[in-house]
Amino acid sequence: MKQLIYSIFILSLFACGSEAKEKTEPSIVDVKIASVKVVNPFVKDFTSELKIIGNAVPNKQVKVYAMEGGYLSSIKKDIGDKVSKGEVIAILQNPELTRKLEVYKVEKEVTKSAYDRLKKVFDKTPALTTVQDLENTEAAYLKAKAQYESMANRVSYLMIKAPFSGIISERMVDEGALIQNGISNSNAMPIFEIVDLETIRLVINLPETNVDHIKVGVEVKVSFSDLPGEPYVVTVTRMANNLNNQSKTMEVQVDIPNKEGKIKGGMYAEVIIQLESSGNKLALPATSLIAIKSEYFLMKVENNKVKRIAIKKGLSNTKYFEVLSNEITKDSQIITEGKGLVKDGSIVNAVLAK
Repeated sequence: MKQLIYSIFILSLFACGSEAKEKTEPSIVDVKIASVKVVNPFVKDFTSELKIIGNAVPNKQVKVYAMEGGYLSSIKKDIGDKVSKGEVIAILQNPELTRKLEVYKVEKEVTKSAYDRLKKVFDKTPALTTVQDLENTEAAYLKAKAQYESMANRVSYLMIKAPFSGIISERMVDEGALIQNGISNSNAMPIFEIVDLETIRLVINLPETNVDHIKVGVEVKVSFSDLPGEPYVVTVTRMANNLNNQSKTMEVQVDIPNKEGKIKGGMYAEVIIQLESSGNKLALPATSLIAIKSEYFLMKVENNKVKRIAIKKGLSNTKYFEVLSNEITKDSQIITEGKGLVKDGSIVNAVLAK
């Protein structure tokens, strides 16, 4: 009996020792490394369509101010009326200027008569007068003449004329209003706004990534949703060649003939521009691109480790896009398949796609 109890005790000690050994020995877990397909960037020339919104503005647009103050006695034109360059569109009255003009006119005539009389005497009998008297009389006449012409010029400004041919788009005052001089008064009220719509300037704010792919003369297709029919096929007319610091866009303008006046100022248009690659730019398949809101990323493999890189996207089509990043070279390995299986810092097995 004692021998049986002793045997059971020994077996129990052996079992406990085995369990302790099993607990202290570390378990071996198999770590699986994901396999991903990668490609190397390559140089590719291709064209791309850029669809963007443009805003139609008049070729010319100006507010017309009076160059002399006065009482608005007559308005010759109103909103929507066509005007020609130099046509009188409003008339002011200024009694003070008119009175001075009459005074200067009389002074000019009197001094001219005195000068003509003295000059006739001097020409016939020089001994009866001196050269100094003749010169003084001539100077008085020239001064009076200059004063009269200056005042006549000021009075002419009471006739408000159109600075160019166009359409009255706005009238700010009514007959009877007291108009201030727009030159000497910063708070003067304009009388009219005139626009030239025979040529429309379509203003396009081009994103920074596309400015290298456009130049003056590039073909542009313009469509207005409110104007059915064939799109206008025109070319880029002018470029600012300078980026707006806030929006990081460059202003591009396209002139559109508008003799019939169908296009109105302020209309929005859909613009299609054919962009061409400038060459020497690396391209990648569209499947490698990760887009998060307005930011773009690539998953690059270096020494079997994944690194997420922020890039700028250049031209693109349905299959490829240009890569704008100093961190991407021809030898870079970019993941095209398996992006969803890895993250920044993951260890992978990179398989070069054929």
